Amino acid sequence: MKRKRINVENACLQLLKHIGHFKVLKCVLIHDFAECTLNGRLETMISEEEEKKEEKDERLLVDACESYLLLNDRFNTYLVLICVPCLLKAASNKEESEEAQKEVEMALLALSNIHERFEIPEELFFDEIKEIVEYHHEHHNLTHLAYVSAWKFEMRRLRFNENLYDAVANERHFAKATGRELEELAKCVDWQAKRRKRKEKKTFF
Repeated sequence: MKRKRINVENACLQLLKHIGHFKVLKCVLIHDFAECTLNGRLETMISEEEEKKEEKDERLLVDACESYLLLNDRFNTYLVLICVPCLLKAASNKEESEEAQKEVEMALLALSNIHERFEIPEELFFDEIKEIVEYHHEHHNLTHLAYVSAWKFEMRRLRFNENLYDAVANERHFAKATGRELEELAKCVDWQAKRRKRKEKKTFF
């Protein structure tokens, strides 16, 4: 029986992505990651893959960009300007499979980790993120985390552009979307409170 050969580089990227996923969701700090050799390797991979004119490995580039944005808190401008269009393209996947949804979720989560102090040219993201959010409004194809991440990424860009703020508020019905998010959160909090009360009653008796 033939054994499948494992690509060590791809396996390492998958591991880094999961570590980054945990870091962002749990708000864990990884001190001085930007200075370590592992981060240097990620930066090199992104640069080399982007510079290829032929036989570019799109999957490798997406994985490297996600790992870079999820694990870092400080970013190289050149690399971010590569990662943003790359991950927005990945997040535009409209397949309905669970695997595709998870890939979209990871791409949007990575983008949402770019802090608000980092200015990104509007032409690199506005049309794409708009299409993603509006398509979700019609088809509900994003996970909750992916949807929140898309909003977080866009909201963090507002401080640089008043026109963008107006466009988001008017075209994306920001107030309505925020209202729905608050309703969902309230239901979750109410459900957790009822669950705690039931546990307390069982413990008492």
